[in-house]
Amino acid sequence: MLIVSNSLKVWDINVNLMLLMVQRLLRRIHNKLLGVNVAVADAMNAACAFISFLMGFILSFFAWPELAAICVISGFYFSFYVVAVSIGESSGWHNRALRFYFLILIIIVNIFAIIYWRYGLIQNGNHVEISYFTSIYFSITTWTTLGYGDFSPVERIRHITSIQAILGYVSLGVLISLASGYMNNLATNRQSVREHNRELIEQREKDEKDS
Repeated sequence: MLIVSNSLKVWDINVNLMLLMVQRLLRRIHNKLLGVNVAVADAMNAACAFISFLMGFILSFFAWPELAAICVISGFYFSFYVVAVSIGESSGWHNRALRFYFLILIIIVNIFAIIYWRYGLIQNGNHVEISYFTSIYFSITTWTTLGYGDFSPVERIRHITSIQAILGYVSLGVLISLASGYMNNLATNRQSVREHNRELIEQREKDEKDS
């Protein structure tokens, strides 16, 4: 048992070092691209976000939950940058940003759900194994900070639920802002179409009077 325990510790340390090396490599590539081409840098930010989330998804099945949480935070950072750049464009691409961000939120909810599914939850004071659908339910209620009280996390992953709740506070605010901007763009576009049609009608009536 001592040999197995030591082997697991060494393996976890190696995984942690590999994760840090990959993140540093991604950051170096990201910084170099920022000075070369903005469009390529934006694409690289999206790629870094998905790579971070992919690593978090894989690690959530077998590694320490803290490693998966670090990947989620890293991916959220990159995705937040992509969303900020998208809505900062002159064309105001709220539609694209909203779709991208909604996909990111689905990924985050599922990564945390896998962690809860692995470790189980506390129900009525007892540690119980849960189905994946139940873990999705608990992940959503944690992310939205609803907390109905029917389930609670085990002691090993209490801090993981706190991390998800903090991400939920931030991400819900961004989501509402994106939805509001998207609706404002729709209203502005419709108003522009109406004004354009009115100008065409007025121009046609003027041409008919002149003729």
